Amino acid sequence: MRSIVASLKPEDFDRLERIRWCPTQFQVQLIGDNLRVHVIGEQVFSTRIRTEAVDYRYAGRQGSNAEFEPVELDLHLAQRCIGLARSLGLAFAGVDLMLTDDEIYCFEVNPNPGFSYFENMTGQPIARAVAEYLAGSDVISSTHAK
Repeated sequence: MRSIVASLKPEDFDRLERIRWCPTQFQVQLIGDNLRVHVIGEQVFSTRIRTEAVDYRYAGRQGSNAEFEPVELDLHLAQRCIGLARSLGLAFAGVDLMLTDDEIYCFEVNPNPGFSYFENMTGQPIARAVAEYLAGSDVISSTHAK
């Protein structure tokens, strides 16, 4: 099942005992833009997601909206994402980053990323890149590919 991210509030502390044996992850709340980077071989397609919601996937449920924008990564960050996927043995991956004012944080690397949502929101030819990679070609003509 897909995780649902929520902020931990002081009134939640009394209920923590209820989830003692549940798989749970806590982290510091970061403020910035989400960045999903799809890595396909040597190509990257990156999407900046801006929202006030804690979890952009559920922005509507949280009384907010999410704006998706294709962005060109600088070469160093693109190469780091490609290298990260490669080091994990992944030809295709979804790298989830958070861009704050002074740092870039990596939340996770998805080995089976849901890319059609991002493709629909941005028009990036991610499915085509996957198909061409599987067909043996790792080069497409796109301003969003490296």
